[in-house]
Amino acid sequence: MIKGIDVEFNFNHDDRSVMCDEVRIRQVILNICKNAIEAMENVECPFLEIKTNIDELANEILISITDNGEGIPKEIISKLGTPFFTTKKNGTGLGLNACFQIVKEHEGRIDIKSELDVGTTFDIILPCISEEENEAELSERSIC
Repeated sequence: MIKGIDVEFNFNHDDRSVMCDEVRIRQVILNICKNAIEAMENVECPFLEIKTNIDELANEILISITDNGEGIPKEIISKLGTPFFTTKKNGTGLGLNACFQIVKEHEGRIDIKSELDVGTTFDIILPCISEEENEAELSERSIC
């Protein structure tokens, strides 16, 4: 689709609500996808998967972005999100830092799994609104 990348979307259609700033979460997803696309520049059959899932026990939504790019060395994974840390020739090291900050402000987290020459998965995990909070929000909207 983009630069010859095969993009697949797999969404869990279970209805859950997340209290978030949609624009900022979209920024996180787009930035991680952009990084994934850059990591696949030298891959013969680039593939990007974006999927969602629900962790029922933790009451969290999971947004996974997986690529089959070059992968990230283990010693670098722990540094990702640190201000001004970058492996890119023209990078500032602020893109992923902003992503980590935005997700943290939403009381979530980002987990990264990667294997060299296999690919990388970024999991964006955000808390869902409890059923009680969701019912209160819906009744508040209907009153206004």
